[in-house]
Amino acid sequence: MGGGRGGRAAYGGGRVVATVETLVPEDDGSAEAAMREKLALRYNTVRPFLSLLG
Repeated sequence: MGGGRGGRAAYGGGRVVATVETLVPEDDGSAEAAMREKLALRYNTVRPFLSLLG
């Protein structure tokens, strides 16, 4: 990877990470909560175990 030219350093390192962090929203867990809600409604067998997930 990187073709022997320093890998990640050749692409701006910290600048790339900073750019990605500004473009990707923080995960607030809402997607996981929505998935648990759908699972609870659809599959009665998983309902008791969803409370273990938090």
